[in-house]
Amino acid sequence: MTKKKEMTVGSILLEREDELCLSLVSGNAGIDRSLLSPDIHRPGLALAGYVKFFPRDRVQVMGKTEMSYLSSLTRRAREDSVRKLFSYRVPCLILTDSQRTPAYMKEMSNSEVIPILVTTMKTGPFIRELTEYLSSELAEEQVMHGTLVDVFGIGLLLTGSPGIGKSELALTLVDRGHRLVADDLVRIKKRSAHILIGSGSIKPEAGLGHHMEIRGLGLIDVYAIYGITAIRLQKRVEVEVELVKWSRESSEVRLSMEERSKDIMGVSMPYVHIPLVPGKNAATLCEVVAMNHLLKVRGYDPALKFDEKLIEFMGAHEKMDSE
Repeated sequence: MTKKKEMTVGSILLEREDELCLSLVSGNAGIDRSLLSPDIHRPGLALAGYVKFFPRDRVQVMGKTEMSYLSSLTRRAREDSVRKLFSYRVPCLILTDSQRTPAYMKEMSNSEVIPILVTTMKTGPFIRELTEYLSSELAEEQVMHGTLVDVFGIGLLLTGSPGIGKSELALTLVDRGHRLVADDLVRIKKRSAHILIGSGSIKPEAGLGHHMEIRGLGLIDVYAIYGITAIRLQKRVEVEVELVKWSRESSEVRLSMEERSKDIMGVSMPYVHIPLVPGKNAATLCEVVAMNHLLKVRGYDPALKFDEKLIEFMGAHEKMDSE
């Protein structure tokens, strides 16, 4: 099940007031206004009167350019311009670079219940910081049962039925120098059309994110045992590795030119199916999966290369036979 986090103007103040150097100036009653879009808008054209494609659902940011334009207008014209902007019920208005908020803006802000905030940051850096924050917080997300491990820089999502051995496999990988991101429950956020970011289901500040339940041992703290280099707070999910119990009836693909994939939140994900039998070294197989993916990312596909060599070899022998 996928969902999006509910955010308000107050959420920005509560979670990023210090980092974004923000302060609330007016319109205090509107801090519960919802934020629906991670995009930021500078309303220069709207202030000039062109509002045909005005994005009313975005946070509005005004820098020195917009404020300078307003100050060049007559008193009535600038008040009409701001009143028109507020009539679209925008989530909030943020002034950058410690700019003074005119009295007429404060009055309209309070009457229309639209918050005005001021930041000491410059316009460009502020928009980048706020966009990154909103993109993360408003991203579509899904919580999956599985384990996420960083193996040679590749995020492997280990899935399979309960008790199949995902946590034990992840612990073996950590013991071999790789890094644990999340165990049991993995929170996956869709950061773009092709990028999924995985993290633990518990916020890092709680200090509970890198514990594992190992059958027979109980709860262990990976950070306390292996140190800071054995964990990561988040990682891009790049390959799903499903662990299944092997059976004689099951048929496995021995050689295939086509890469298998699965869909996670609309993103096509490379998929590897590993049947488990006693004595099989699943950790080594996971390392090979990660290295094989690295090769493919760099344009080298072992299966296709083998196919090309095989065709070349068969062609050479056919030529010799014909001679």
